Amino acid sequence: MGNQPRGSAGPAGPAGQAQFEGIIDKPQLTLHQFGTHTLTDDRGQTLFALRSAGPVDLDRFVGKRVRISGEVVPQAPIAGGPVLMQVNDVKEVAPMP
Repeated sequence: MGNQPRGSAGPAGPAGQAQFEGIIDKPQLTLHQFGTHTLTDDRGQTLFALRSAGPVDLDRFVGKRVRISGEVVPQAPIAGGPVLMQVNDVKEVAPMP
């Protein structure tokens, strides 16, 4: 699996929706920053840049393992940065053992 995001298309969700698990981080500003937060794996590798859609408060989940649902934005990553995901829902999940 390597650096592949752990996730899947949401079977009950609308077309274009996907779910992924990881840890939400709020990094310092970077050259490729175009989301407000990132989703990282257990090794700290960035999987996605995140942007909230609607009332989702990503700050509440910083440092926590979560399952996010949303839409991967169909655009090229900026300057080698991560792919952008617009987050519609966040649920905290138990940490991996």
